[in-house]
Amino acid sequence: MLPQNTLLHAHKMKLRWFITLSTLPLLGVLTAFGIMPQTAGLSASQYSVIENIQLPVSAEPASGSAVFWRNDRVQRGDTVSELLRRVNVEDPAADEFLRNAPSVRSFRQLRVGKTLLVETDDAHNLLALRYADNDGNQVQVLKDGAGFRVTEQAAETERRVFVQTGEIASSLYAATDEAGLPDLIANQLVEVFGGDIDFHRDLRRHDKFSVVYEMDYLNGESAHKGRILASEFVNHGRTFRAFHFQNSRHGGDYFSPDGKSMRKAFLRSPIEFSRVSSGFSRSRFHPVLNKWRAHKGVDYAAPIGTKVRATADGVV
Repeated sequence: MLPQNTLLHAHKMKLRWFITLSTLPLLGVLTAFGIMPQTAGLSASQYSVIENIQLPVSAEPASGSAVFWRNDRVQRGDTVSELLRRVNVEDPAADEFLRNAPSVRSFRQLRVGKTLLVETDDAHNLLALRYADNDGNQVQVLKDGAGFRVTEQAAETERRVFVQTGEIASSLYAATDEAGLPDLIANQLVEVFGGDIDFHRDLRRHDKFSVVYEMDYLNGESAHKGRILASEFVNHGRTFRAFHFQNSRHGGDYFSPDGKSMRKAFLRSPIEFSRVSSGFSRSRFHPVLNKWRAHKGVDYAAPIGTKVRATADGVV
């Protein structure tokens, strides 16, 4: 039995090798067919493009044409020569022109803090000078041959509207500063409600105010001009409101919601906001006489130059 099984196993192995060797050519054909590229289709859709592209030519800077820009602010006590020296201008012709020409009188009258922009060449000669005069107009001084020419452009005016609210913690002006309210508008607030509220004596902690106001701007900078359009003040639980009404014949004024003028026959205070240094009293220790006596009046402490207002019409 053993030799017969061995012969049968050898016969099966031969058959398997024969089948394997017979299928190898077929697999090679299939594999070649699967990876063969379609050269005909690719060559039909490919083509070459040749195009000339012009590159930009960079301009060569001219020799000796370097310019410099500098800016500075007018300081107290400045002269024309001192200003030019600070911006590194060494140009006798420009110095003479700016000191004497009537067309640049506004330059010699610039207020402290005004900004000027200067263009010079590498020899420190003045090429251009730009500044905003005291009225906000844009003035330009340009080199023109052996001399200079001056151009002026009217100021660009803009009116912006703001809304601010605040609460009294210590004093009115401390609250307006905290709210970002300009001093001009804070003074108007006191004036508008001056007939109803004594800002020296009537203010209470946690009093509140709301203000809608407009401010004028010249060339993007505040011109420090403006006015209140509407305002509300809550004083010790009492609410006061005022609205600005523009009258073409008599200017404008402030009125309450029921149409009554905010101007009263008598003001609550004879001066702009300050402080009461000594109130009315039947018995007060006199600081000079050093004895007790009645003080039949109210003393206000204010800086020198504070405006005094009549509390009502009268004759002195």
